[in-house]
Amino acid sequence: MNIVQVFEKFPTQEDCITHLEQARWDSKTTCPYCGSTNTTRNQHRHRCYNCKTSFSVTVGTIFHHTPAASEVVLGNHAHVKCQEGTIRTSALP
Repeated sequence: MNIVQVFEKFPTQEDCITHLEQARWDSKTTCPYCGSTNTTRNQHRHRCYNCKTSFSVTVGTIFHHTPAASEVVLGNHAHVKCQEGTIRTSALP
């Protein structure tokens, strides 16, 4: 998968976030701070009922605190994988 294909597959920020959440948590969001699955989602943020912390899908990853949109994050990840010579669909986060 090249960079153009990444942007075609994930045309919106919501598409990117949905993919990242599915790849990271499958169907059960887990708080990266306390490990609880007692969470809720409000737009692009999650809230843990156990530790009362809010978080996004990028918390605890190399993309945490990046000011870029999700599309750029996925594009950068694809570029890094291309540079490593290992780009494939399953390599995306």
